[in-house]
Amino acid sequence: MNIEETDIILIKKFLADDNESFAKIYQRYKDMVYNISCKIVGEQEAADVTQETFVTVYRKLGQFDFRASFKTWLYRIVINSCLLVLRKRRKGSVTVNNKNLSSIENAELLSAPDRRDEPEKILADKEFDKVLQDALFSLKEKHRALFTMVAVEKLSYSEASDIFNCSTKAVKSQLCRIRNILKDKLEPYIKG
Repeated sequence: MNIEETDIILIKKFLADDNESFAKIYQRYKDMVYNISCKIVGEQEAADVTQETFVTVYRKLGQFDFRASFKTWLYRIVINSCLLVLRKRRKGSVTVNNKNLSSIENAELLSAPDRRDEPEKILADKEFDKVLQDALFSLKEKHRALFTMVAVEKLSYSEASDIFNCSTKAVKSQLCRIRNILKDKLEPYIKG
């Protein structure tokens, strides 16, 4: 039995008033939700976002229509919870650094060289992480969330299109735009 079938069985049991099934869903996905929240809203508010996400899931699980995967539905809820927090505070940081981004397309534009040997180079890496944080913070909230889900969480374009309710082509186009913005902001630091 695959995990999707298990999710569906747990959801159906929960809808039939088996609260233990919800506890199993929570245990299965709490770390994933917390990690995504950390990357989008920062560690200070990630626990609150995680809690709010699962409160929403608990209240709205009856509206889950079983056409999309549960995980995609959950991603959409956590993204919406994160965006709500970001809108409320209009200030914040994304907890992402150049080590998290090593496998992104064009990663050489977003990664500082390995400088563990020398203290001044370690400081330069920390400075680069700060520049990267600032560059990510400068993105629109939805762009920051999209970039985090695809570049850091490794969602496919198709999964991202389901979560953000747009076409795969729109996801690719937005990510291209986002990468160009980040490239422009980070290039002077990398070349310098």
